[in-house]
Amino acid sequence: MAADDREDAWHRSADVAWVGDGERVVVLDLGDPTAARPQLMEGPAAAIWRAVDGVRDTDGVVSAVAAAAGLATEEVADDVAGFLEQLCAQGLLERGPATCP
Repeated sequence: MAADDREDAWHRSADVAWVGDGERVVVLDLGDPTAARPQLMEGPAAAIWRAVDGVRDTDGVVSAVAAAAGLATEEVADDVAGFLEQLCAQGLLERGPATCP
């Protein structure tokens, strides 16, 4: 994907901190520290989180997750797209050029 195509790319929100190892990721939205609650992601959810790199759009994330799982993109496309939208609604992900490098 060319750098000019990044306007639909997914990236992590600037106020999000996360750690992970293997099959688990813990995400914390620091935008409002008084209301922050850690969110544990395991298995496919962690794979989706890790596939978000600020360059990939939805199709790119779907492809990366499918490849990592050894599945066809059609098998995971709806679930991955839905989870990306859910994370966006929670303020953990954003779509478009990242505001930080």
